[in-house]
Amino acid sequence: MAFRYALKPRAFQNYCRYVFKAPSSLARCVSVDSRYFCQGSAEDIQLPRPVQLAGRKYLPGSFVPDFPEQLSSPREGFPLVLKARTDADLESKSVEFWSECFKEQISELFKDFQNGSSEPVAVLVRGLPIKTTNDFSRFVQGLNFEFFLYQGGSGVRDKVDDFVLTGAGEPKEYSVELHNDMSYSTDYPDKVMITCLKKSPFGGETAICNGRELTANIDSDLKAKFERKGIRYLRYILDKSEGTFNSWQQSLMTEDKDEAEKFLAASGYSFKWDEKTLIYWHDSGPTITHPLTGEKVWFNQAYMSHSTNFKAMPMYEDSELADEKYPSHTIHADEDTIDLGDLHKLRCTSWNTAVGVSLEESDVLFLDNLAVLHSRLSYDGDRIVRTSILK
Repeated sequence: MAFRYALKPRAFQNYCRYVFKAPSSLARCVSVDSRYFCQGSAEDIQLPRPVQLAGRKYLPGSFVPDFPEQLSSPREGFPLVLKARTDADLESKSVEFWSECFKEQISELFKDFQNGSSEPVAVLVRGLPIKTTNDFSRFVQGLNFEFFLYQGGSGVRDKVDDFVLTGAGEPKEYSVELHNDMSYSTDYPDKVMITCLKKSPFGGETAICNGRELTANIDSDLKAKFERKGIRYLRYILDKSEGTFNSWQQSLMTEDKDEAEKFLAASGYSFKWDEKTLIYWHDSGPTITHPLTGEKVWFNQAYMSHSTNFKAMPMYEDSELADEKYPSHTIHADEDTIDLGDLHKLRCTSWNTAVGVSLEESDVLFLDNLAVLHSRLSYDGDRIVRTSILK
């Protein structure tokens, strides 16, 4: 790895500029504050064992022919690996101190991405003094980002501290598909943070996918088709009295129908009630323009919000529901059915582009939600993960 020092005034004088060849053969230039962090390599976070994808039970699409066989290990620079320095004068520093250091570091990394010298921001930080939910809460709050309220979220998450939610609430036997958080919604977070407080004895790998690379890898005719026909997201949410996966009261954070309707109307949704069941929908395109770079990136949940995602979950294993009566479903905005073959191509391309990491306890993974997808694979035993979604 070649490197050079980039001298900057005062606070940034000790920043190092590391340059190496990325998989795309384009040079990637990353700013690392060497006062507080050392840059690791992909070798530091290689998957300890092969992670099977094809034929994996409760992974949507995995039994369809040509599904990727295994999850790839991290490539150099994706994610960027940072290790908190262990110098004597840093060993006893507080969570707040490390939060301030990381705030400066993240700012530099977003500048690198904006000026075209790096890939989308995906950073794994190792060695931070984060042992509890409250530690993570204090660390996140110190970054001075705005917390994004998970109102209208389709997953099962609980708020457990300021700025902190539980991880994916789906059954541990189920593998969560690659996705950008809340990309099915009319509003969505810009950033996602994940920390591991207790590692499972087996499985539970976190997969991430470079959205820029994914956008380039998707078949051009398929991209054009989705651009032309759009995506309609349909939600069908039962009342909490039905003992459902995710009630409208939980999702919309209210017990009051009038308040639910006000939220939906203000957010740009069409909606109706079928007795106690709430049905709402909106149309969207398959891409967004990234606000920092102006580039189009693939950003949707065409397959994860589709009924085929729920049909792969243990609780729906023997279900015979109509597609539109699962918690969510997608069709094209022109009301045509989305071809299952198209969804399979998208799933395969996403998993072929993804890499996996096995988070250690106290690790923090920071992702640009607009340009990096993530997922959680099935696991055995107990596992405690905390997340934060931010503007």
